[in-house]
Amino acid sequence: MRLRNLICLVACLMASGIASAMLATGLGAKTVRTLPGVIVRPVAPLPTAFVADATLSIMTEALPATAGSDEDSIGELARAFAAAGLARILPVRGLGPIANMRDLLHMRGIDMAVVNADILAYARATGDLHGVDTRLSAVTKLYDKTVYLVAAADVTGIADLAKQRVLVPGADSDSFVTARALFAELAIPADIAGTPLGLAIGDLANGNAKALLLTLEEDDETLATLPQDKGLHVLAIPENPGLAKIYGRRTVSSDGTSGLAPASGASTVTVASLLATFNWRPTHARFAPVMQFARALPKIVDDLRVMDPTGFWGGLDGRADVPGWLRYEPARPLLATIVPAVKPLTAPQTAKVAPKAKAPATSSALAAIPAVVAPAVAAPEPTPSPATTTAAPMPVDVAAYAMAMLTNEKESKGGLLAEIVKAGLKGDVASLDWLPDAAGTLKWLANGTSARIGLPFAKPDCDHGRDLAPGAASLCEHFVFSRPIFQSLQVFFVRHSSDFTFERDEQLIGRSVCASAGSDFTSLDTSARHWLKDDLITLLQRPNLKSCLEALDHGDVDAVLADDLAGRAELEQLGLAGKIEVARRPVATLDICAIAAKDNAEGVAALKRLDTGVAALKADNRYSDIVLGRLGPQLSGDVPSVQ
Repeated sequence: MRLRNLICLVACLMASGIASAMLATGLGAKTVRTLPGVIVRPVAPLPTAFVADATLSIMTEALPATAGSDEDSIGELARAFAAAGLARILPVRGLGPIANMRDLLHMRGIDMAVVNADILAYARATGDLHGVDTRLSAVTKLYDKTVYLVAAADVTGIADLAKQRVLVPGADSDSFVTARALFAELAIPADIAGTPLGLAIGDLANGNAKALLLTLEEDDETLATLPQDKGLHVLAIPENPGLAKIYGRRTVSSDGTSGLAPASGASTVTVASLLATFNWRPTHARFAPVMQFARALPKIVDDLRVMDPTGFWGGLDGRADVPGWLRYEPARPLLATIVPAVKPLTAPQTAKVAPKAKAPATSSALAAIPAVVAPAVAAPEPTPSPATTTAAPMPVDVAAYAMAMLTNEKESKGGLLAEIVKAGLKGDVASLDWLPDAAGTLKWLANGTSARIGLPFAKPDCDHGRDLAPGAASLCEHFVFSRPIFQSLQVFFVRHSSDFTFERDEQLIGRSVCASAGSDFTSLDTSARHWLKDDLITLLQRPNLKSCLEALDHGDVDAVLADDLAGRAELEQLGLAGKIEVARRPVATLDICAIAAKDNAEGVAALKRLDTGVAALKADNRYSDIVLGRLGPQLSGDVPSVQ
């Protein structure tokens, strides 16, 4: 069972040369340089569609009873997923933000955790939670909490709290994390102590402490319980470039603080609550459940908004970044369709704003999500004629072009993908023809009348045809795709000593990137990126991945664009694994499919049979046996030891 789960959830590799000849148009960027005789062709944009049934564990915050809406929200989400027949979500109550981070890093079976955004700043300030900032990413922002720094009467500014006792409710609470991070960033050496809330209020009122820091949701009544006759007041938290990288800002009014803020208001900060996950790669067993969650969330949020238009989910914004955090890139494009239907809420209980029009429906690839996600481009059912309704399926002619590690005429059974296709079609393959490239394969598919399918091809985002390059749009117009057979990350390889970590898109500006001849460059120019179009980078081509990695090792380029596993395998062969590493953030996610011409009814029917056959292979472990038999050495050791 473990073997099956490992492989069924593995989004496997795609070699760097995938589907390079699918498009006939040039890149058109003056910074692309090639070696003599090398033809540059872009390919289809990034897709993501592979998914498997799964159970997902989400660790929630251990909030006080008066502010426990976080767990209620995750519980509501779990019920909605269950009602839709999707992944089963198991909310797990945590012991606080610090414990949640440790558990997400080290505890088996925890896929996500709800935490405060300043946990990263806390880790830097304390030296705790080693590796949290490089191994975890934000899935989506949930809501904001407001930070209230309530001070004694004789405290006129936050600087007065240096070497003074500042209380927080609990030593492992979100308020404790915020206090440590905030005062460290301001370089104010306050004496921060965690104590139960009731005792903390008493100590502040009696002069045994100089301030009390609270992180509160919108409807929390804690401030109203503070004594009104002791001169307690809300301190302003000054603006600071370091704080701006961690927190948002908000001005609180006198009315909103039970009279503790001045009449003119007090400027303070807000801390985001977010859903975080481990940086799962497609070769990790937990990648597919997390991606299933991300694919389904837009539809689930839509359903929850119908039931409660002004509730918490009405204000969710899947596009929002979280200060100080990198987003989990494979999930980002899937969640970008979630836009607020009402004014974003500070906290889940805040639902007093009037509802606005419901957010536009998500794209068809995201909106209609059944228990097992359908392919993004489904093969239409052919209309059977009376002569073929009861006839046996026509044997299938398959054409393929060589792709490193996946399809190769010299390997037994034609390589991994060819073996899967033959097994999925139950051996009903009339011929396996090898063609020089993808362009030749497309021509072969378009000119034949027999049941013809071709592989391997990267699937364009056919639901957004207006954004596609002409060649990709033509592919969507004339061909049909099977369900994705493999999925892989496209990444940058960089030197260990390099200052280029690719944490943000703007870090690529002015850099030089090498890619092997025939590589997929589509991810360098998308609706959100114009690296080549705007001449922001220099793209150099070498005959193969080996020469690109050698150029990187010699310092001739800043990065190499390649498939994750193909690049790692090449590094091992070159003995460069100790000198070159994968950049922290992926560039794109790509699918590999079989295709057929739309006007070839028998070919389209063959794709449907292939989809059914591959699903059957996965159900009885034969798929696992094929993949492990060929790619076992490449897949082994890729799961972090802490998991």
